[in-house]
Amino acid sequence: MANLYQIIANNIRTALPRDIKAFELCAHVYSQYSFSATSGEAAENAVITAPVLPDCIQDETLELLQNLKQSDLLQGKVWTQCKIVWAENGKAKFEFAHVSIDNSHPQLFLRGIADLQAQELAQFEVIQDEWLAAKAEGLVATSVSAVETNCDAQTLFAVAVDYALGRNGVAQNTERAYAYFERLIKHEATSLAAYYNWAAMWDFNPQYLEAAQIDVNLLQARAKKFDVAAQFVLGLMYQSGYSGLDANIEPAKQCYFKAAEHGFIPAQLRLDDLCVDSAGLAQD
Repeated sequence: MANLYQIIANNIRTALPRDIKAFELCAHVYSQYSFSATSGEAAENAVITAPVLPDCIQDETLELLQNLKQSDLLQGKVWTQCKIVWAENGKAKFEFAHVSIDNSHPQLFLRGIADLQAQELAQFEVIQDEWLAAKAEGLVATSVSAVETNCDAQTLFAVAVDYALGRNGVAQNTERAYAYFERLIKHEATSLAAYYNWAAMWDFNPQYLEAAQIDVNLLQARAKKFDVAAQFVLGLMYQSGYSGLDANIEPAKQCYFKAAEHGFIPAQLRLDDLCVDSAGLAQD
């Protein structure tokens, strides 16, 4: 993990203008999108003539932060906001915070649009179709908010699947589904089913589990058909000794390796962690 922090820091350090005295990058990192803003302070009597950080480096940094976020999530650390502060001593400081998708900047913007009256659209240069879509989304969110706020884990799992599939009167919203699966990962009763659906969302054509409980035979059958989400979750089950399986690092590594071969980043990160600490048997 320290290597990933170092890679991000080096990526920024090598691209900063020479006359930068201090630098700050604030990133908003969600599953389906991410964006960042930067600011820099020039050294005394210096003038910054180039961008504080080139767009290509910002994009690369955001991609690295996505990888860091997924790795942290597997360790139980959930965050969506990252601030990287660079001081004159040349050291980078990372700060993290969690802001739910419902309170993210894009969602707050949509709620602001939905609150407008029809006669205000021209004043704020809002397209009518965007306004109508925002109001429709707001009505759906209001209708399910009571369920989402205080429901048990199994009900929240069902709501997350509804968002993932766009069913039961809920418009498809993969970002919100992803956020709920993230929330459920920490819940013992549904963590592996939520892990599977969370992992499946990385696929172009995800096949979700609709039941909150894991069926080991189903997972093994899917894993044999090169289902990387199933391979990944089987790795978790072998690693932790879940559902009657003996805790065993070697078959866990084999499962992670098969998923990693197909470019599944969470499996690659898990495999790296196990290789670094071969004696560590994480109890999720």
